[in-house]
Amino acid sequence: GNRYDAKTSANQMLNFFEMKQQLFGNDKLAKDITIDDLDEDDREALKWGGFQLAGRDSSNRQIMVAMPGLRNLRNLQVQNELRARFFTAMNALSSEQTHQTKGVVTILYAVGNFKDRS
Repeated sequence: GNRYDAKTSANQMLNFFEMKQQLFGNDKLAKDITIDDLDEDDREALKWGGFQLAGRDSSNRQIMVAMPGLRNLRNLQVQNELRARFFTAMNALSSEQTHQTKGVVTILYAVGNFKDRS
């Protein structure tokens, strides 16, 4: 958390909405992102399994695992992966109040070939 630092919290909110705007456009800023907001390529990025919910830790926090080495995006763009990750993370975070107070645990398992195409 931000230890009740209003300026830091406001900056985080601004960054969040700027990212959401870049990923989904102005018309989605004030609404929850649903599976219907993802295009076919975004859904394909969901299927590759490189970003998963993996249960809970001993403090009952949601565990999210990112495994970029599983990337098999062929013709997909990094934007599709980011939209799929945003959808997954926001659905996990909004599903329970405790995620918003206790947070989540993210594990990055960076093994294998996961270099972005230039």
